[in-house]
Amino acid sequence: MLFKIQRQAGPIQVLAFLITLVAISRLLFFNMGVTLPLYYGVMFIGMVLCFSGRNIRYNLYLLVFVYFAYMSILLNDIPSYFLPYDRLISFLIIVGLVSPLIAAEKLDNIRLLIFKNINRVFLVIVVLSFLGHFSRIYPGSDWSGFRGVTNHSMTLGPVAALAIFLSIDHVFKIDISRQERYRYLLLAIMSFITMLLAASRGAVLGAVLGLFVYFFKKYYLRLGKFLQITLAVIFIVVASSGFWSGFTTNLQRKNAVAQAKGDAAASRSDNWKFRVIEFKESPLYGIGFSHLKYGLIDKKSGIVEPASSWLAVFSMTGFLGGIAFTIFIFSILIKLILAKSSQNAVPILLALLVFFIVHWFFEGYILASGAFEFFYSWLLLGVIDIYHKTGKVDVL
Repeated sequence: MLFKIQRQAGPIQVLAFLITLVAISRLLFFNMGVTLPLYYGVMFIGMVLCFSGRNIRYNLYLLVFVYFAYMSILLNDIPSYFLPYDRLISFLIIVGLVSPLIAAEKLDNIRLLIFKNINRVFLVIVVLSFLGHFSRIYPGSDWSGFRGVTNHSMTLGPVAALAIFLSIDHVFKIDISRQERYRYLLLAIMSFITMLLAASRGAVLGAVLGLFVYFFKKYYLRLGKFLQITLAVIFIVVASSGFWSGFTTNLQRKNAVAQAKGDAAASRSDNWKFRVIEFKESPLYGIGFSHLKYGLIDKKSGIVEPASSWLAVFSMTGFLGGIAFTIFIFSILIKLILAKSSQNAVPILLALLVFFIVHWFFEGYILASGAFEFFYSWLLLGVIDIYHKTGKVDVL
């Protein structure tokens, strides 16, 4: 079953199931009837209901970041259509529910359930998108390219890349049957092809680096095995290039357009330059949370496109907020790198984190609380924090 909600499921399982449904409403192409007030309302109720128990802890780095985000609003004259306080509150609702900002027993339990639920959804999305494309029953293409059953090709790319990690991790489990191993290997292949069809260059780069890190961490005590697998993967990829290269048409088209403009990142480089300019204008405390001065700005809704999460953090919250955020992320990364275990969840969690650290250079959703990628990346950080406390996390 996709979601393991039994007849005797308790309130925490039911709440996790509900939050999962609300979260994936930001991911799928069809309207599930989840408005933004309903979305944030469910998340807020979930956070309040789970905010109980003993030993409630707060993450110092995130508290510092939130403080500087708040100060960046106070110290700037931000146009009202950006709704900075509203967006900071919505940011805190989601981050409070899924991230390490607040640690409590019930919050930890619901994060693990939501994480497993959504990871299973990723595999279903890949299968439906893949079958829809090749059967032509549902081609799943629009102005954004191949989006499958998601709402945008730039959403499907990361989903397919994450599905590759999840499938490969299952393939290399010790205690599964041969039939199950083959099923997940097939899922990995379908995920790889779907990622290529989606043509997200940031997702492809993040997937390549993430897989390298995954295998290195899994076999760092057996470098011979790591080299053997690495060479085998390279050989298989090269030998099968005649097969999968046919699915890179959209990637080649994007690269051709970029080369014609003389810039490999032509679709984003202007926005990257704008973020640097904004940072230089207010380097200490930034230009304000949820605020941009230049580039793609909808002055009716206040929706912006920063084009890079890392640059958005520094331009909006300045050096102070940017350093707090960077220390927070890399403290988590270093803990995973230094973790000695290679046979439990460390390799897959590290690979997923490396993927997002790379992907954040190309997409600007890390402060956009209404985006699904925002929800999942902060959820991942919350799950990694749970692993550091318990030493055990199941991803599927």
